[in-house]
Amino acid sequence: MLTVQGVKMIGLGLSLLAVSLVSAASSSPNLHVVYAPKSIEFAESQPIRSSNIADFLSVVLGYTLTEPVKWTGLRAITNVLHLPKASLTLEIFDYQQLINVVEDINFPIVDRVGEIDEQFDILARRTYKRFADTRPLLLRVDLANEDLIIPAEGESDLLKSIPENADERLRVTLKDPELAKLVADGVFDPSNADVRLFLLEIGTIKQIIHAISGAGNRDNTRDVLWFQIHGFHQIMQNPNLNSYTKIEAQRLMHSLIQEAINSLRRVYNDKLIVSVIDQPESAIPVIRRRRSLLAARAERAAQPDPKLNLAYHYDVNFHVAFAMIAFTTILIALIVFALAIAMWNLDPGRDSIIYRMTSQRYKKEQ
Repeated sequence: MLTVQGVKMIGLGLSLLAVSLVSAASSSPNLHVVYAPKSIEFAESQPIRSSNIADFLSVVLGYTLTEPVKWTGLRAITNVLHLPKASLTLEIFDYQQLINVVEDINFPIVDRVGEIDEQFDILARRTYKRFADTRPLLLRVDLANEDLIIPAEGESDLLKSIPENADERLRVTLKDPELAKLVADGVFDPSNADVRLFLLEIGTIKQIIHAISGAGNRDNTRDVLWFQIHGFHQIMQNPNLNSYTKIEAQRLMHSLIQEAINSLRRVYNDKLIVSVIDQPESAIPVIRRRRSLLAARAERAAQPDPKLNLAYHYDVNFHVAFAMIAFTTILIALIVFALAIAMWNLDPGRDSIIYRMTSQRYKKEQ
């Protein structure tokens, strides 16, 4: 006798088979709007340039741009008093595997110029410029190298409860009853590198969402969250993993998206836009740009609160470079000075062939 859970698993399995055939022929990235306030109306299936993603999100967040966005996908904004206060973007490789599971509005990305990741930097700069006083949360997380990227500027105290070490975050993740049961049942094997990355990404994002939710209402600022997820693609493309593991990965991804939407809607009073950038397999770079935790901290320290009249923040290795350059310069100056004094007091007729060859020679009459 089939249970409700069994029927869901069969449905996900059929979706996995059907979408796999469709996604094999798809090689272009897409922008999916998973959730947006009712005050924003879209014209579905309108192509968007990759360089316009930040502009689109900026307009939705209520920013005034110097040049209008030349994109017809944003049909109208009916209520300017109910604009999103936060933007959540999930950059998921192999999102095609979830199209039949997650309801969204799809926009093909065309004329790709540069990296899509650069759109976060543009949107974050615009947000910080306008809302620096309210300490916006500007966060981009790319866990392909298991480094937790903390905000380079703006609010950062919200993430103090999240462990920086990947192994510690994984241990916290496996304390989740649902994930612990899946691991105990052998569905997910954390010793597998692809499974470990997937569980780490799922757990870290859940921990971040939980930390934001625990901070209370953030309706007075603008937050930009950008998560890049690689583990889902790794699991779906791993031939050594069984179909049940892949089906559960689908279900967990769907559950993560819905949980993020529901939690953040309460934090921002439904003023939230959630989008997914579907990156095809051909778009996965061999080498990805990464920032370490120390680099992120250095950037954050280099951009202090504008209200404070703080001195310029020097790099931690500044004194080493200063000492090397200063003492080398002093040493060279002393050497040059000593040589100049020695040459000034040198007797040209005694021990210098240079001066001896330059002395005048008198002609002798025959």
